[in-house]
Amino acid sequence: MKKIITVILILILAFALVACGNSNNDEPSEDNPPSKTKTLEMFNEYISGGSYTMTTKLEVEGLETIQVSAVKDGMIYSESEVMGIKSIMIIKDDVQYLLDPESKTCMKMSVITDDATEIFAEEAANYETAVNTGSETINGKTYDYEEFEVEGIAARYYYDGDDLKYMTSSIEGEVYMVEVVSFEKGAAVELFEIPEDYMVMEY
Repeated sequence: MKKIITVILILILAFALVACGNSNNDEPSEDNPPSKTKTLEMFNEYISGGSYTMTTKLEVEGLETIQVSAVKDGMIYSESEVMGIKSIMIIKDDVQYLLDPESKTCMKMSVITDDATEIFAEEAANYETAVNTGSETINGKTYDYEEFEVEGIAARYYYDGDDLKYMTSSIEGEVYMVEVVSFEKGAAVELFEIPEDYMVMEY
């Protein structure tokens, strides 16, 4: 489960930081040239407003995880479902909340990320030039990809035309693949609220 959380954090925080950093982007000009990679163009299209919702599938250690991720005004929402068990993580105001819908309990703590995750997220805004590009066949279909690497952490973004279909992240020699089910602008504010009937415990 820790591996799943690590992979999710790396990919989501990368998106979240770009969302915050590009929230005031203007139209391309001589001082603000157009994006150089498809990945940065996608970030600018979907995330520049600082709000988006993405549904993904991820398999780690033989377990398929369905993930709903959302970002709005610097807040992060992450909902995972593994073997029918759902868990929710909300990050806002430098506080991390872990919710268990079954028991209606919530653990409140300081935001936990490792150094590698933070470094990758900080560098994610520099997606103007890919380290590597190419094509790869996934499940019988060929996709173009752009690859970026920071501090030994590599991420590839796979496209069908202009549509993002897969993301991969290489961590400690293992490659994890995320299938993008949907990617939409905007996020419901209700996602980032702690339900009133949950018991909140501080750690």
